[in-house]
Amino acid sequence: MSVEPADTAQQEAAVARRAAELLRRTSAEAERADTKASILLAGMLAVAGGISALLSAAKWNPFTQPVWVQVGWWVAVLGTMTALAALGRAVYPRSHRPDPGRTIVGYFGDVIRFRTVDALAAALCNDPDEKVVVDQVWQLSYLVDAKYRLIRLAIRALLMSIVLLLIVMVGALVP
Repeated sequence: MSVEPADTAQQEAAVARRAAELLRRTSAEAERADTKASILLAGMLAVAGGISALLSAAKWNPFTQPVWVQVGWWVAVLGTMTALAALGRAVYPRSHRPDPGRTIVGYFGDVIRFRTVDALAAALCNDPDEKVVVDQVWQLSYLVDAKYRLIRLAIRALLMSIVLLLIVMVGALVP
């Protein structure tokens, strides 16, 4: 059974439409992930500044506390730093892909590897539109997945830090 050219054209058009819709949805999801990470990062920095000011005003020093309070404190600090690093990585802009053998020109990071406008134009002429859109969906999906994994890591590290800080603070206040 052979595939008619009209059937092939219809299938390609259907794939292109589906890929374009997936790209739209995935782009929206990437924006939501960036927004979540940015809000969490800003909130964490504000809270960390507030806690730092409060502890400084109270002249609280972790080194003058019992060993178990010091250990809890420094583990909580490490957890907070891990959360900050994960959120910073989630919002840090990516400008290029690590694959030097890429031939598809799908976004600005691919464009900047060309040295001349003519070389870029030639590459653009060789890429079928549906392949470019499918590549963008694939690349963006991996990016969104990485962002959400970093956000989940940050939330877990932050929750652990909050629990430890509460234990440490209660322990430091109770004689």
